[in-house]
Amino acid sequence: MSREIPFVFFCAVLAAAVFTAPAQAADCAACHAEWSQKISGMKAVHSPFEETDCESCHDDHGDANNLVLVEEGNALCFQCHDEPAEGMKIHPVIEDDGCLGCHDPHGSNNPSLLTEAPADLCVGCHDDPSGQAVVHEAAADGGCVDCHDPHSSKNGSLLVKSGPELCSECHDDPAQAGALHSIIEDEGCLICHDPHGSANKTLLVQDPATLCFECHDDPAEKGDLHPIIEDEGCSGCHDPHSSNNPSLLTEAPADLCVGCHDDPSGQAVVHEAAADGGCVDCHDPHSSKNGSLLVKSGPELCSECHDDPAQAGALHSIIEDEGCLICHDPHGSANKTLLVQDPATLCFECHDDPAEKAVVHEAAADGGCVDCHSPHASKNKALLIKPDPALCSECHEVADEGALHSIIKEDGCQACHDPHSSDNATLLSGPAEGLCSECHDSMVEGAFVHEAVSDGSCTDCHTPHASANRPLLLSDQRTLCGECHEILGEFDNKLHTALTEGSCTDCHAAHSGPQPQLLIAAYNKERYPDGFDPEMYALCFECHDPSLVTGKGEDEVTNFRDGGRNLHDLHVQGELKANKYGIVKRGKARSCVACHSPHGSSQPFDLLREYECETLMCYTITFYPFDDGGKCMVGCHKPQSYHREMGISGEATEGQLGERREGGVAN
Repeated sequence: MSREIPFVFFCAVLAAAVFTAPAQAADCAACHAEWSQKISGMKAVHSPFEETDCESCHDDHGDANNLVLVEEGNALCFQCHDEPAEGMKIHPVIEDDGCLGCHDPHGSNNPSLLTEAPADLCVGCHDDPSGQAVVHEAAADGGCVDCHDPHSSKNGSLLVKSGPELCSECHDDPAQAGALHSIIEDEGCLICHDPHGSANKTLLVQDPATLCFECHDDPAEKGDLHPIIEDEGCSGCHDPHSSNNPSLLTEAPADLCVGCHDDPSGQAVVHEAAADGGCVDCHDPHSSKNGSLLVKSGPELCSECHDDPAQAGALHSIIEDEGCLICHDPHGSANKTLLVQDPATLCFECHDDPAEKAVVHEAAADGGCVDCHSPHASKNKALLIKPDPALCSECHEVADEGALHSIIKEDGCQACHDPHSSDNATLLSGPAEGLCSECHDSMVEGAFVHEAVSDGSCTDCHTPHASANRPLLLSDQRTLCGECHEILGEFDNKLHTALTEGSCTDCHAAHSGPQPQLLIAAYNKERYPDGFDPEMYALCFECHDPSLVTGKGEDEVTNFRDGGRNLHDLHVQGELKANKYGIVKRGKARSCVACHSPHGSSQPFDLLREYECETLMCYTITFYPFDDGGKCMVGCHKPQSYHREMGISGEATEGQLGERREGGVAN
């Protein structure tokens, strides 16, 4: 019995405790008055507490001092609040601290029974963005839950929607503006932007100057940067999100570049590449080691489309030194071929202006430098488009026939002519009277100078370019000399054989000589010289044998003999006669010119018709030829005849003379 009574008593007490009616809030307040006072006046009160339904969360614990919840941890909250679906990402604080990590279970002055103001609560665990230079507006207002679900989410970082979809709730959806930046498609907005706060504008995760280069090559490594990159960064030209233009450009390429750079489309002549908006055909939009951000060095770049002038010969020095752009505008120009100035003035930036001289080459006067010169390169000197003189003969008749002046063959027309301008007629490089002597100085070294040279010009007799007559004579020598010297008509064209078989210059120097009348050797013109010396007649003896005078007649050295007597010796050296003392001496000597004309005569043997004189008595000569000699009727002696076979026979009868006049024998 003693063991049954205590057990029965325990059961009765337990039953009383279990089946006693739930306690009212007033009953709870009897012990927990401080909670009522604490919650009183709060902005938000947990509805069970407000409804005095403490037992919905707490078990009635009677006089016991320990708190008993009807369920442990989050399971209690999920009796009323939704439990995160399976597979959802749970806010770590819920997993670690439960709902009470953020919420007060009874009441709070903060929304949603938060233990602190939202702006302060989140930064209790998370970094506070408010210290950043740029704060996302949502984060600045403490609106973390605008973007994040505080409990759970199927999206990363507990976002209420997937990244780009969430951002487009407030920000323009970049997909609507064109093709998306590939990084947004692959990684979303947060690959570039910090959603809370940043030291960089537009919440970029890095300085714009370096952020793009996380994926893209750093243009600074290639050379000098495009200034807009230095000033504004990549977004100066590119939309970082999306664009309907290639390479995410903010505008069509043709419009974008002219936003900063001059628009060439208004020029009269536009470079084809620029006209098509193809700036990047020539320029690297980011950086380059070449000036003006060119993709290649100047001439090398131009030769991508244009013929490489270096293949045509020696380059114009200005191209080697400065490149193509010293003369051409690469974008547009008011001048043909994109020249930076009018062609008539451009060349004179470096070269002398020919208009400053008295006589200007017509081609140069019209600014037509390229009529003769290649502006880029040539295999010919001075960049000529053809070799000189072939080029000059395009307009000038240089050498249609005959031999060229040797200077033209060797040095071309420019040896004598300035191709651009000159202060001398016909563009001569110097005064005409001195120019020829630069090469032909020896022509006027003699004591006696041809009047045509001293008073005239070389071109009175010579063509400076080419002639069929040597040496570059305007016509054949006899005709040319005859224009000033009357030597043909006087003699009925019976000329000295030196003229018929030779030329004037066989006896005369053309320009200057050591003897009067430009004779090339001594030629005694005294009628009665003082004796005989072969040197006195050196000119005649250039062709005639001195034995004509010094030989004996019987040797037949001359046809002017009477039997065996040399009549040339008689005339030229003087007749041998004995004086009253018996001393044999030579008589008066006569010179060649006393009887013969040096050019010709209407009589045989070039015999004079009339001897011209000034102070001495003048006389005429009439010669009658015989078959074996002849008869001379002259004012210096009585008529004389000579016969080579029979000697002097005295005067012939008039009948004999008539029979012999028609014949003649070479003298």
